[in-house]
Amino acid sequence: MRRLRFLALLTGVFISGCSLFGGHAVEARIPTAGKKLSLIPFREKDLYYLESAAGAEMAALVQQVILKEAPEVRIVDSTPALQMLQDKNPDSINWGAVAKKLKVDYIVIGNILTYRAKDPKDRGCYRGRMVVQVTVMRPDNSIALTETVSVSHPSGRFSAPVISPLDSSEKEILTRLQVKMAKAIGKFFYAYTPEED
Repeated sequence: MRRLRFLALLTGVFISGCSLFGGHAVEARIPTAGKKLSLIPFREKDLYYLESAAGAEMAALVQQVILKEAPEVRIVDSTPALQMLQDKNPDSINWGAVAKKLKVDYIVIGNILTYRAKDPKDRGCYRGRMVVQVTVMRPDNSIALTETVSVSHPSGRFSAPVISPLDSSEKEILTRLQVKMAKAIGKFFYAYTPEED
């Protein structure tokens, strides 16, 4: 117990020290000042767009993060273009045309590749993981960014994963995964200091 308190204290001092000495900002991967972007409800694995409740939630959470951290960005509602995605093979969608219809500089699309509260090999414990492929498209149909983002909860490596009292349900794990993923994706659109990671 003393060791745990010491480590917690040491971690706090280290983080404070980084703040005192001023960390260098990590620049936004997508320059957003004065730009307009739209987030399309994410798809999930082999589903088409607009068929995944988790995908719609994920896009909404990312939008909230961007609005909070990069208020200079104008986010355009994607609803007017959703008809262009309805029942369409994801590989045949012309994202440039979608961006032009919405009159935006960037379209943010995502595909949830993994979203689970526990590893199938684990028994009686939760070790959640979420993996999303994120792509940012321009109106000329070129790719501004493509990245596969992975988060886990609880974080870190465990020889025997243990569930904390706060993480008492599968729903709680899935919710925490979505929040972590939204923050990870959101950071593509604003500058931040490394200690915010």
